[in-house]
Amino acid sequence: MRDYITKLNDRNLQRKKATGFTNYVLYSLIIIIAFKIIDLVGRINFQELETYEFTKLTWYSFCLSLALYFTYYSFVTSFNNTSTVRILKKSRKKETYFLSIIISGFFLSTIIPATIILWKDYNSKNLEYSIFEIILFILTAVNLLFLIVVLFSKNNDLYEAINKTDDNEILSKVFFIVSFFIIVSSIYLLSDINIIDKINLVLLCLLTFSIFAISEKIIDSHKEDVFSKDLENLEYEVYLKDISDNDIRDIFQKKYMGFLINDWIKYKESQISNEFEKYEKETADIELKEKEIFSVDKEQYPIEYQGRKNKFKELKDILESKKKMFFESNINEIDEVLKKDSSIKLEDFNKLKDLIIQLSSNKK
Repeated sequence: MRDYITKLNDRNLQRKKATGFTNYVLYSLIIIIAFKIIDLVGRINFQELETYEFTKLTWYSFCLSLALYFTYYSFVTSFNNTSTVRILKKSRKKETYFLSIIISGFFLSTIIPATIILWKDYNSKNLEYSIFEIILFILTAVNLLFLIVVLFSKNNDLYEAINKTDDNEILSKVFFIVSFFIIVSSIYLLSDINIIDKINLVLLCLLTFSIFAISEKIIDSHKEDVFSKDLENLEYEVYLKDISDNDIRDIFQKKYMGFLINDWIKYKESQISNEFEKYEKETADIELKEKEIFSVDKEQYPIEYQGRKNKFKELKDILESKKKMFFESNINEIDEVLKKDSSIKLEDFNKLKDLIIQLSSNKK
């Protein structure tokens, strides 16, 4: 297991180099694109541009850019993963706020120009649009809803299913069909618009959007770097503390690689059994100490008697609260895993259902 940590880290590094998406390459791309944008800005005569037509071209161009991005996303997610599904408890570490900025940039690039166009047309009482523009307005409104959901909704999932591909395949097809239609519509609308420096303006929008896309890739790359750094720290800790192979395996399953469903069931059964024993022991200790109340003369020392009685009642209430929280959290965890992994065998499914029944009866 100790050698496996080193091999896993080396494998991740080699995979990163093989794809060509190293941090050096990504930052270099952003610098090259930035210089190209500066060059285009210098060549375009913005003073002669008609504001309304320029806004429309910007909207069409960013719709095209977003559609191309989702076409790439649908291509990446179209490959089915044949690996076994693993269950990993989610870390409560917050995502970098730069990711929210990038996601906002993706969708606001279409929302802002569409809003300006609607506002200008509303003031001029000219709300006649082609069928392609109406569709782009609808999809831009969907972008706004999606942005609100992403930025303001909280993900309360306790686990993630690694290597799960059922949902990805459906999403991949939907994204590809919608994106293809938007690409065709945007190109048609761009070809129909009459404005000076049209090609340079479209290219400027595409390059600007590409900075957001590359920045997202940089964040993903840094996440992988953090994962590799965590593995290096684990490797150092293993050799420093002489951690056994079984303990290393537990750390990997709980923090990094996740559990196979059979292993996760065994882990939960063991965890629940240990908690039951712990609560039974604590209950027995409280009941044993509670008998000390009878050694106190209730009539002679009423305040001491009532104080001890209240103390043991408080201890019982705290223990019951801990038990209830444990049962409820584990019921939620098991229920979530059942929903997340549709590939669970019937035998494992029944085991998890039995655990829920056991926990529910004890919670009551």
